[in-house]
Amino acid sequence: ELEYLFLGSNDFNEGGIPFFIKDLGKLVDLSLKKTKRNNVIPLWIGTDLEQLRLLDLGANDLSGNIPETLMNLTNLVFLLLNRNQLTGAVPEGFTNLPLEVFVIDHNNISGDLNFLCEAGDTNPLDYMVADCGVNNPEVTCEEGTCCRVCCNDGDSCKDREWQANHDPVWENAYERSYYGFDDELKWVPSN
Repeated sequence: ELEYLFLGSNDFNEGGIPFFIKDLGKLVDLSLKKTKRNNVIPLWIGTDLEQLRLLDLGANDLSGNIPETLMNLTNLVFLLLNRNQLTGAVPEGFTNLPLEVFVIDHNNISGDLNFLCEAGDTNPLDYMVADCGVNNPEVTCEEGTCCRVCCNDGDSCKDREWQANHDPVWENAYERSYYGFDDELKWVPSN
């Protein structure tokens, strides 16, 4: 059964997230970055794709709130939702996820994101990029301690380099041996 689906940076026709993906319940990694996806993030991503470790929907035209059903993704480590038209607040239940990387800048998200990085959290977030820059910040997020990178709308941000790579090698039975996003971050799965 399919575990890795990387369709990012393809010039597809505009449209919502394809419904056929709902039936790929064994997916571990899903990247639809820069594929002209629009509409809302479907609720079924959080209910039918429970094995996801990486969800990359960045650089599309997705709108609406971040669905609370994403809190069901108890294996989710990497969530890249940047460069969309998402609105509202980040669900507080995200503190229960094993998120290590959360990239949410260049959206219309509001609220205080510091709750994602609090010391009392059993699994504090390691790396977050958000619109918390000094010029008209959309969210509250302490730069350097919670948000590693604070962006300003309209400015370039380091997240453009963040595209999950998948370089399977036959020696590893085509299994993912690490996640790398740029020269700055590499993460080795524990299992």
